[in-house]
Amino acid sequence: TEITRNTLLSGLDLKAEDPDEDSLTSSSFTILSPLLPMTPDRPQRIPFDVEVTDGQLSDKEIITVSIT
Repeated sequence: TEITRNTLLSGLDLKAEDPDEDSLTSSSFTILSPLLPMTPDRPQRIPFDVEVTDGQLSDKEIITVSIT
């Protein structure tokens, strides 16, 4: 099964709080690794590095997805 950004988000939008209240949109978020789309060859836990930025400040979070 191929994993894409839409697969990970299931049609939902990523959200984050911005301390200086800049506007964040879906294009403010980047999945840094692993590169998408990807096709896992076995059940596994995959850590995805996700970054959000408002153009001045950025933050990263690791989101782990279990593929069964």
